[in-house]
Amino acid sequence: ANNGMKAQFRFLRNLAPWLIIFATFLGSAGMLCWFSYISPLLQMEGGFSASSISLLMILAGFGMVVGNLSSGPLADRFKPGRITSCYLLTSALSLLLTFFFSATPWAVALLMFSTCICLFGVGSPEQYLIVKHSEGGEMLGGCCIQAAFNSGNALGALLGGIPVSMNLGFNYPALIGVPLVLAGAICLWVFHKKYE
Repeated sequence: ANNGMKAQFRFLRNLAPWLIIFATFLGSAGMLCWFSYISPLLQMEGGFSASSISLLMILAGFGMVVGNLSSGPLADRFKPGRITSCYLLTSALSLLLTFFFSATPWAVALLMFSTCICLFGVGSPEQYLIVKHSEGGEMLGGCCIQAAFNSGNALGALLGGIPVSMNLGFNYPALIGVPLVLAGAICLWVFHKKYE
């Protein structure tokens, strides 16, 4: 029902949509800190040749497909806020391990696959949650999630570039992503405990 422009914003008076929006922003910022520099990470730290990057991106894409396909059934079974929080916690662990094991080729490739599962596993549950918790402003809620994701992408690339510009190594963006992703996971865990 069209209740006017002002009614579209009413859902923002509640905490639930803000927790979802902040979780989306922080989670995507943390994971894109790392993913923005994935090619030099794999080559400079992991020792992969430039010619193997295309195959590794196929592996990353396969992880994204797995994350996208698995998130819906898992969210139905275990609640979307809870499962999305678990995806973010898994991502934080993968990013931390990436920092420490980036020089081990098989490990960095496996961790890339794992983090890509999480990167795309959070999207569908977050979209579902914002629509559910933005009654009367569902279109605006959907736009807020997309804006949070895109803003997080931009912030992640910026923050990930800071240690790179300081010549600290291409594994450091993964480390910077860890607290961001953890903060997103906390937002969703609070949401899960309070609203699910």
